[in-house]
Amino acid sequence: MAELNTVGLGQHKLKSINVNANLLSTWSKEREAEAERLKRKYIIVVCQCLAGLILIPIAAKFSDRQAFLKGTTSAELTAVNLRFTNLDGRYKSEVPKLEDINSSKNRRLNAIHTLNQFALINNHARGAVAISGIKVDVAGGELVMKLSAKAPSIEANRYFLAKSGADPRVISSVQTSLNTEKYKGQEILRFEYQKKVNISVQ
Repeated sequence: MAELNTVGLGQHKLKSINVNANLLSTWSKEREAEAERLKRKYIIVVCQCLAGLILIPIAAKFSDRQAFLKGTTSAELTAVNLRFTNLDGRYKSEVPKLEDINSSKNRRLNAIHTLNQFALINNHARGAVAISGIKVDVAGGELVMKLSAKAPSIEANRYFLAKSGADPRVISSVQTSLNTEKYKGQEILRFEYQKKVNISVQ
């Protein structure tokens, strides 16, 4: 049967709430969460300490090794620079001697080429033309030969010009003048010829 109060309304039942129990449960959960966080932090710190204990000696050894290699490399570089300086000094002291040797060699070869060209001209003229005068100048690795000659016929003249200009060292081969004259009742050709030849050994 329902309980009624004086005004005919039902009477409220009083319910009690255990506030202390609820607060204690919340506090326990927070305490457990904080303990878990602290535990993780402790584990991380311990791992970092262990890693430091392992890696610091390795890093120190690596640093010592790098310092040793750097010192060795620096010493080797100094030795190489010293050797280079010595060799450079020797080279510079030998350069004038080498240049003098090369210059003498070049002069000797130029003289040989000049004699060879003189001999070739005479060989080409033999049996074809008679050389009455020849002048030879050498400058800058080039030999210039100017000659006066007589030929008994135009064929002999052409033969001499063709042979004289066939040398691969020839720069130019030119007949500068051609005249006819009487010699002992016969007509002969008098001409002048110029030949430029490269005798450089470079």
